Amino acid sequence: MKASLFVVDDAQIATDAFLRGVGLEPVRVQPTNRKVILRGVQNSPEFACFPFKVLLGKVMEALDDGAELCIMPGNNSQVSCQLADFARVQEHIIRRTGRSFEMMALDTLHPNKLLSKFQKYNPNLTLQQLTRSAIMGRQKLLLLEIVEDCYRNIFISEGKVNAERFRKLWRQKIDGTESLIDLHFLDNALLDDYASHKGIEPEKLLRIAVIGDIFCLNDRFVNNNIYERLLTQGVHVRQGIRISIMLSNPLNRMIKEFLIEKKAERYLKHNVASYAKNTIKEAVECAEEGYDGLIHIYPFNCMPEITARNILPKVSKDYNIPILYLPMDEQTGDAGFTTRIEAFVDLIKMRKARK
Repeated sequence: MKASLFVVDDAQIATDAFLRGVGLEPVRVQPTNRKVILRGVQNSPEFACFPFKVLLGKVMEALDDGAELCIMPGNNSQVSCQLADFARVQEHIIRRTGRSFEMMALDTLHPNKLLSKFQKYNPNLTLQQLTRSAIMGRQKLLLLEIVEDCYRNIFISEGKVNAERFRKLWRQKIDGTESLIDLHFLDNALLDDYASHKGIEPEKLLRIAVIGDIFCLNDRFVNNNIYERLLTQGVHVRQGIRISIMLSNPLNRMIKEFLIEKKAERYLKHNVASYAKNTIKEAVECAEEGYDGLIHIYPFNCMPEITARNILPKVSKDYNIPILYLPMDEQTGDAGFTTRIEAFVDLIKMRKARK
């Protein structure tokens, strides 16, 4: 059966590896673009959040490309906002157009429950095969995130051309590796290759952390390629939440949640869904580590992040750290977005020069 798993563009290599491992034929999801967004907007409720509209457009494009099964993150402890209900709502919207397809919500990470879901489409699938596929997908995702970090450092030290060459090479190698042992050796080779490039000294650079909504942070088209815009100005960038946080093991997750509670409890004592508390925690952590500024990027009508948005000025005042707020939706223009980022960076440079 042909299937698509919807996360973000940069995770596609990892999700395709997982689908192949469980006996499904992956249909590569269209990268986020203006056509995908427009299609999602046209078929979404007016006040649906921006990630909902983008993902709906992607699902509809995947169905046009031959997907028979669409797999979406569902209602589990890792996804506590409206994203938990995306699968059900989007299935209802698309079925009204007369399309026939299957929709699966990944609403559990429990191995046996997950196995029963996939055995519906591959009766011969074993728990061992599922576990191996999940490990393979997660390891590839972690490697892709390492590649992205290396890319950003090489961008600053050697320029965009060398950075793009490095990223393209290692994404191809990760995509072509189908053995866990080979992935382990690939990890070492990747770090060795990175070590051969010019290093950077982050403490001598302007340091800005980009925090906020997990979807905006991890989809380059949705965030208007914010990291590259900052790198072009010689800024060392720290990214907030990564997609891999959704796949962390229970012990690591408990530790992370405890640390988030401790860092954020001064400003936000209650869980307001999604990753709002993580946004506050990241802001406090970066301020304590001496970052020069923060950029909070979030969907225009995301209630959890709007809650965080109204708390962050208090963090800014307490730690004397400037914060730029960037709400994103389908109306966000490139020119105004660029101007705000450039002005913010210039402001921080002048501020740092006066110290």
